[in-house]
Amino acid sequence: MENKPIGYIVWLAVMCLVAVSITVAIFLVLVPLASRGYAFYFAVSVLCAAELVCFAWLVNYRLSTFYEIRISGATQITIHVLIGMYFLVTVIFALVLAPTPSESKGFFDVVTLVYAASVFVLLLAASMLYAKDIGLQAEGAAIRAESRPLRLLEVDVEQICMTLRDSARASSTDPAAVDRVVKKIEALRTSLRYTPPRKPGTLDESGERSVRDINKKITNQFDELTQSAANIGGERLGEKLEAIESTVNQIEMLLKQRQQQLLV
Repeated sequence: MENKPIGYIVWLAVMCLVAVSITVAIFLVLVPLASRGYAFYFAVSVLCAAELVCFAWLVNYRLSTFYEIRISGATQITIHVLIGMYFLVTVIFALVLAPTPSESKGFFDVVTLVYAASVFVLLLAASMLYAKDIGLQAEGAAIRAESRPLRLLEVDVEQICMTLRDSARASSTDPAAVDRVVKKIEALRTSLRYTPPRKPGTLDESGERSVRDINKKITNQFDELTQSAANIGGERLGEKLEAIESTVNQIEMLLKQRQQQLLV
């Protein structure tokens, strides 16, 4: 059952048909034939429709485990409550309206109007909550994906530091110069670790708060830094260290620009 949602859907569909059949049978037994006017059939139809909505929500709840983006637990509970209230209101409406004589048109209109307004409010609230939350979850996933490349660069920083230390041990160049550059790179790793993501609700990639272009520039600078560290051996180590330090300074500047842009 865990890996076969189709079976679960079929099972719920069968249960829904059984529930609808039982509901119709109960109302046919409770309300005599002589009292079955248009209000009776309308009430039974509305109640059966509410059962279909409840079962459809259960199907969605089960299938949501397979979605890449799904609503939060708090919103799920809230929608459960709203749909439960909707079903309860529908049951009360059906029990009140089903035995109503056909000539009581005024009573039918009032009860139907109250029911329609209640259902509209409950289902509108549920749909708006679902749409809002799924939008926030999708935006959060996009933000995490946007910041993930910068998090992955921390691994590159560690490798670059190891490469520079190995070069310092194998070279006659002053190790203090290498140590100074390594410390700047380690500080860069700290900056990457605490780089703030784009806040939910901010403008999209076409807006002023987009940082994708800056992220791409940072990644390109890191590619250059990695290449420079890989070629650190041999002659003119001092010049190569200066080039690496310059690249590190450039990355730090880009990170500051990124943070300022997020605060605009």
